[in-house]
Amino acid sequence: MSKKKKNSNNFEFSKALKNDTLFPYLKYLPIDRYIVRPVASLFAKVLYHTPFTPNQVTYFSFYLGVLSGVLYCFGEPRYFIIAGIILQFSLIFDCVDGMLARSKDMCTRFGAYLDIFLDRIVDFFFVGGIVIGYYVYSGNLKLLIAGIFTIALLFLEISLDYITREYNRREKSGEGAAVKSLFFVIAFLFTLLNRLDIFIIALLIAMIIIISLRVLTFPGLERKE
Repeated sequence: MSKKKKNSNNFEFSKALKNDTLFPYLKYLPIDRYIVRPVASLFAKVLYHTPFTPNQVTYFSFYLGVLSGVLYCFGEPRYFIIAGIILQFSLIFDCVDGMLARSKDMCTRFGAYLDIFLDRIVDFFFVGGIVIGYYVYSGNLKLLIAGIFTIALLFLEISLDYITREYNRREKSGEGAAVKSLFFVIAFLFTLLNRLDIFIIALLIAMIIIISLRVLTFPGLERKE
């Protein structure tokens, strides 16, 4: 009895973690599980004994993400670095909200969808900020056009992913968070190198490949019924 009470009054890292990713390749790049979430757990431990709710943390992460996108738009390397650092904190607190909810048994359907809803807005500001900011920095019109096309394909891929998940009735397993962590960290590395042009082109190529695979594989799902 006393052990149960003790556990309910303390943050538990294992309870706050999501399940392993469904994407095998991410097991070789475990940035989310072994870097981002351990750091996020430090903040979650501090917030565990405070009145802050998981949804409030979600909004805080959202504001940081939007601020990062705005700073990228300034088009100067120093603002790129600041934006990249803020983006990483947005990523960390995006993990904190879920960890806090799971550890305190405060998970709700609204909280889960609020997180997804705001994450997509952050994605738009973040990638859009990089595209606009690097155009301001370089004046490369062709890269701007490629960047706008990249944004369109990114959100097309997100839409197709949700449709596929709904069709498969797949339970949430945390793979989206693992992909996002890897995505944000890679963006930060290219930010530090001041080669956001390579990041934009790499993202464009990745979206073309992933969407092509979805288009080719989705009809095959009919045979599994």
